[in-house]
Formats: sequence, C-alpha cells, structure tokens
Amino acid sequence: MNIEQLPWQTAFRTALILGANVSIAFFIQLAALERKRSPLPLALVLLVRGIFINLLGGIIFQEYISQNALWNNCYEILITFQSIIVWIFVFYTFTGDALKIVITSMAAEIYTVALNGVILAMINYAEGRESLLLSGGPFQPLDFLIPLVMYAVFLPLYFFFKDKLKENRHRGLKHRKFWMIFAGTYIFLGIMSWWNGYVNKMSYMSWFIWLIFFLFAAGAAIAGAWSWITYMEKLEKEHRLLKRQQEFLSLHKRAIDAQIQSMEENQKLIDSQMKEIQKMEGRALSGERVEAYLNQLKREYYNIQAGVFCSEWEIDAILYYYSQKANESGITCSFFFGNYRSGSVKREYLSEILMLLLEEAIEKNLTVDKQKRKIALSGGTVKNQMILSLETACKGKFRIWKLRFFVEKHQGMIKHKKKENEIHVKIMIPCTEYYNQKTFFE
Repeated sequence: MNIEQLPWQTAFRTALILGANVSIAFFIQLAALERKRSPLPLALVLLVRGIFINLLGGIIFQEYISQNALWNNCYEILITFQSIIVWIFVFYTFTGDALKIVITSMAAEIYTVALNGVILAMINYAEGRESLLLSGGPFQPLDFLIPLVMYAVFLPLYFFFKDKLKENRHRGLKHRKFWMIFAGTYIFLGIMSWWNGYVNKMSYMSWFIWLIFFLFAAGAAIAGAWSWITYMEKLEKEHRLLKRQQEFLSLHKRAIDAQIQSMEENQKLIDSQMKEIQKMEGRALSGERVEAYLNQLKREYYNIQAGVFCSEWEIDAILYYYSQKANESGITCSFFFGNYRSGSVKREYLSEILMLLLEEAIEKNLTVDKQKRKIALSGGTVKNQMILSLETACKGKFRIWKLRFFVEKHQGMIKHKKKENEIHVKIMIPCTEYYNQKTFFE
C-alpha cells in the first residue's frame, strides 16, 4: 500500500462537504433543543466519527478494507456501533422528550443534506463533473465554494428563524406513532447506507432507498413551506396586534393630555378659592361655599381615569379603552390590577387575552337589562403565575373557545362557571422564565 497513491484529494473534498453538513446540523440542534450539559463532548464525538469513519475508513483506506474480509466485517460492525454512540451523546447533551430529540436531529440532517445537494449540483456542474450529486472525486479549487455558499444560505435563515427554532424546545410532539415509525425507518436506512458494498450487494433495492430519500426530502420541503406560511401568518397577526395597541396608546395619551389640561384649569380655580378662603381667615364661611369647594375636589378626583388601572402603561391603555367602551354602553366597570407585577407575563400575550376577554364580555352585557350590566376584572401575580378573574353579566353562551385555544397554546389554563345571568372566568398564565429567575434570586 503506497501512501502517496491514497485518495487524499478525494478525502479533502469530502472533508469540506462533511464539515459544512455536520456543523450546520449541529447548530440547528443547539437552537431547537434544550441542553442539559455542554455540547463539547458531542462535538468531539462527531469530529472523531468524521475523521475515522467517514474519511479514513470510508475513503482513504476504503479499498484496502473492502479487500480484507476481517477488516470489512469489523468496519461494518463499527459503523453500527458508532451510530449508537452518537445517539448516546445526543441524549447526554440534550434534555426533554427522547422522540422529539430524535425527530429534530433528523429534520436538521435532512435540511442539511437537501441544502448540500442543491449547492453540490451547482458546483459539480460548474466543474464539469459527470455526476451532479457526486460528493467524491478529486479536489478542485471551486470546491472551496461548497461550505462558503452553504453558510451564505444557512446563516441568514438561521438568524431569521432562530426564535422559531427555540420555540421547539417547549412544543409537544403530536402523532407520536407516525414519528416513531419514521424514526425507526430512517435510522435503519442510515445504517444500511453506511455499509461498504451495500449498493453492490443489494443494488436491486437502491431505487427504494432513493424513493425513501426523496419522500423525506419532499416532506422536509412541505414542512418548511408550512412553517414559512405559519410564520408569516403569525407575523401578520402580531402586526395587527401592534397596530391595535398603537390605537390604544394614542387614545390613552389623548385621555391623559385631556386630564392634565382639565386638572390645570381646575387647579387654577381651586387656587383662587383657597386664596379667597385665606383672605376670609376668621370670618365665617358659608356651608354652600365649603360644599361647592369639596364637590370640585371630588369631581377632580373622579375625572382621573387613564393611568390608574395598571402600573404597566401598555396594559393600562387597553383597560382604559375598554372601560370607555363599556361606559358608552352603560356597563359598570371595575378593574383592579394592583397585585400585577410588571414583566411577569409577556405583554403581547396578556394584551391578546384581555382583548378577547373584554370584547366578549362587553358583547354579552348588551344582551341583558341595562341596570344589570357589569364587568369586574382583576389581575394579579401569585408566585409563578398570573391570575385573571372576570365576573360579568351574560345571557346565553359565553364564547370561550378562541380564548381557551390561545391560553392553552401558551401553557395556560382557563376555567369558567355559569350562574344564571352571570359568568365567572378564571385564567392562569405561567410567568416568564426571566421573571421566575429574577424573583428566585431576589
């Protein structure tokens, strides 16, 4: 065996492709899965596997190994066991549902292989190679573009969808039986494809393997397209919410400005009355004058509405808007958020819940007699959750399904109880991780 005649150039080209594929899939895993230990041991295992299994055994000494029955059998056994070892280190690194870890890792691998296939076909075409999907072959200078172009495509998408990937850490896996069959089939085909001589020994099944690969690739493409559509819908929904919040805040600001102007004018009147009282000193002050003065102060107090419901001004703006809307319909409103701790729940979640809850409450109040109309809403932070309690007049069915879907989507819980022409709704929302950590250290 002549060292100089070994396929070093082919190994170098494969190393470029393999390094890009493994590192991109690894970055996706780190973003989409929750870690319990350092990823360094897993990275070292992947590096050792790439060097000894892929490059040395699979390319450089592949011809020598295939000609020796003993070494060939040892290599096939090593391929099987290396897959088991890699998965052991995957579960050592990441925490959570085992099936979700497996499916997420496979999805990262399928995405990487699909991306590599497209770019590899372009580079092979530019280099004039016969096979567009050939990953082997002698090294050419254009091969340096393979990892560069892959990362040029991957990095913008990675940073754009990074938050979406992180949501996968807390998302439950549905259709578990289907995913278990998928995972088992994928792992089996992966081990079979590693074995030396597999295509030669079982070439009549090669069409089946390609069919499975393209089906998986098509599934990944459909999942990607669906994720994109879902993301755009979520983006549009958030845009509508922000626009609605902007309207609330604009109304809130106008109300506060009007209150300030009214208070300034009334303060001038009160100051003049106080001066008049001071001038009178010991002289008798008529009961009518005192009563008028006290009524003026009372009106001044009750005119202050905006800015008193909640310490978080974004939430206060929503509560003020719906209090005004309720008052216009003759509904008595009572909002109390004195025990609410700012930042305990994401504002966008709480805003959406309040809008759904109060819109339905106001609509249902319009179905009862005017003297019975009322909305009593309170909110407070208790330990690691935020609790909303609503008591409102209601005739007929209180439509709660949309609110329930939204609350449960964010790991919350909702209960409701109907009593004659009233309904009581209680919503419990988990506090944010940041707030829990903050209160823990405090």
